[in-house]
Amino acid sequence: MKIEYSEAEDALYIYFQQVEVTKSIEPSDGIVVDLDGSGAIIGVEILDASTRFSPSDAAVILKDRSEGSPAVSRILEKSLAELNVALR
Repeated sequence: MKIEYSEAEDALYIYFQQVEVTKSIEPSDGIVVDLDGSGAIIGVEILDASTRFSPSDAAVILKDRSEGSPAVSRILEKSLAELNVALR
């Protein structure tokens, strides 16, 4: 997993796999999900990220973007669980 944040665009991008994007869907406003050829989620872009995460969660994500960080994983798992509901 790789996480990038663009302050200029206030966008957070979470890469699960770095493969070619075949399709992108927007299950809810400001959330873009990238899919591979088999329909698996390979990345998620979260627009207006600073308004979607609490300041403390945002600070943890931006400070420790390393793969396997327990704090980042907990925050993202919660956010992605909410997203999974929107994908159904």
